[in-house]
Amino acid sequence: ETIGIVPPPVGRRKPHCPISMDLILSTFITNQRARTNRYNRLQVFRYAMRSYFDLPIANFYLFIELDKEFSSERENLEEELFSGLGGRLQRLEFTRMLTQQSWRSFMRSIGSGFHSGRLVFFLQNDDHVFIDVDTSVLCDGLMRLHAEPTKFKSLHMSHWPEALRLSGKVSPPQRIGSIVRTNLTLLDAVQVFNLGFLHHILVKLEWPQGLTLPRIDELIRQRAVWGENLQRSSLLSTSNTETSMQAFFVPLRE
Repeated sequence: ETIGIVPPPVGRRKPHCPISMDLILSTFITNQRARTNRYNRLQVFRYAMRSYFDLPIANFYLFIELDKEFSSERENLEEELFSGLGGRLQRLEFTRMLTQQSWRSFMRSIGSGFHSGRLVFFLQNDDHVFIDVDTSVLCDGLMRLHAEPTKFKSLHMSHWPEALRLSGKVSPPQRIGSIVRTNLTLLDAVQVFNLGFLHHILVKLEWPQGLTLPRIDELIRQRAVWGENLQRSSLLSTSNTETSMQAFFVPLRE
């Protein structure tokens, strides 16, 4: 049975947001997971994607690898995404980005080295649905992130309790409106980054030879965040694990 994209919740208010972002997604959709699935994973992904349609996203760049069990749904999914996004869908490929070579090629194609201030919702998950009564807190976060003068910066969009706890772990947090700001290093792949930060991570830094990486989370792990006895150290051994690389914003509403 074909499962279509589910409509967003009725009545969500969409306040005007003067700042937009792009969305870059690279993910693998499969039912073969360690935990039992309550729902079909492709259905979950479709619902998550539909929840992004009304967000202030100017361009969508989607790299979606489908497991064999979902191969028959590829044409339907492609049609749904083109129909729902129209001209905002700048790129759709049914593959996942795993190597630095592939990331470098893509990032250079969108001018990542020349537009460092652009904001990008960077996703390597397939199941993070945007749920809120409106987008006012998101827009506040985007505006403050855009105005932040720090070279590298991010807005954490998920795992709210954990992110809020982290906000005071490395340096004193500061409340600014509906946002908490601090300094640390965290590459969790469900964040809004400035494009210059992503360019630094995906293009400028040299990854280990032959590395294939489904998620960027472990490229750099700050010792002050993860503790002295890290079970897994940073994959980039040449990167400083003490220095806070980014201004880190957490919304005060999950």
